[in-house]
Amino acid sequence: MAGTAGDLDWFARRRLHLVAGFAHALAPGRCRFHRHEHGELVLHRAGRGGSRLGDGAELPFAPGQATWYPAGVLHDQRNDEAGEDICLHLDAGARPPPPLRRAVVLAVPARAAAEIADLAGALPDQRTPAERMALDLRATAAMVELLAGGAGPAAEVRGGDRIALAARYLAEHLATVGRLAEVARYVGLSEDRLRHLFTARHGVPPLAYLTQTTLSVDDTADIVAVIKRRFPDIAAPSKDDICYATSNRQEAVKAIAARADLVLVIGAPNSSNSMRLVEVASRCGARSYLVQRAEAIDWAWFEGVGTLGVTAGASAPEHLVEEVLGAVGERFTVRTELVTTAVEDVTFKLPRELVA
Repeated sequence: MAGTAGDLDWFARRRLHLVAGFAHALAPGRCRFHRHEHGELVLHRAGRGGSRLGDGAELPFAPGQATWYPAGVLHDQRNDEAGEDICLHLDAGARPPPPLRRAVVLAVPARAAAEIADLAGALPDQRTPAERMALDLRATAAMVELLAGGAGPAAEVRGGDRIALAARYLAEHLATVGRLAEVARYVGLSEDRLRHLFTARHGVPPLAYLTQTTLSVDDTADIVAVIKRRFPDIAAPSKDDICYATSNRQEAVKAIAARADLVLVIGAPNSSNSMRLVEVASRCGARSYLVQRAEAIDWAWFEGVGTLGVTAGASAPEHLVEEVLGAVGERFTVRTELVTTAVEDVTFKLPRELVA
């Protein structure tokens, strides 16, 4: 979003009006959605996080950057760590220049950062008209310096470098990116310009892939390999999209299906990860069936079976597994062996609202 010469001409004829300024310390967390009557420039002196706009777009920020919100734009702010913000409320009038009409993250030169911090304590409503005019001119000059320097996490980003920046952003935030507009806003380009530059460099528009969390690991790997051969520069998730519980269970099924004549998968027909377990077992050479509970078992399946494998979908209750094992034990002499391929030690923290 670096301002063009035409954009910056606006500031030669008009100036921003400094309405208010303040500094405040921030604790980790997220504030509520809100909007301001005037534009808001937030200098992030310390702490990383991100803002979410009313349209769902995300604007991550780092220390030393600033976020600009036009008047009336709905947004919140997430702070991943303790930090400090300097906020200036600036009135750009009814028709602000194009660079000030959309929310964006800006690189902040050291001189501009010092000026913004100084303006935050200026208290314009306690100044004379001449002093307020001087404050407006200083605020306008600081904004011009930000716009002239460019947008995004590095002021020196230009042209092709923005494509690399967009690719890094996609890799780091692929799971939450909803539209190309979010990436374009982050690197300071229009959607059309980003698409044009990316196509000029790579021969194709910006591409990325995601996977459903409960797909077959093997099928997904084969599909991704084909995609990457065709589009080597496609953006991939920063980590495996497939749920760890799904991956672990598929590996366990491979281990037991190789030794079993029959595999029973306990789960619901509408459970994607349970259906994938049936498919994985079948590919390993074992007859496999999905059952919701013991009463669904067809005992004719057991003819000629010497070894039975039993597993369950990620969300199947443990008592259903015990029920199936008990039913089998009532009809056959059973020796049970537990097969472990992974130890799950993932824990999930309760939301702060639920922690007493």
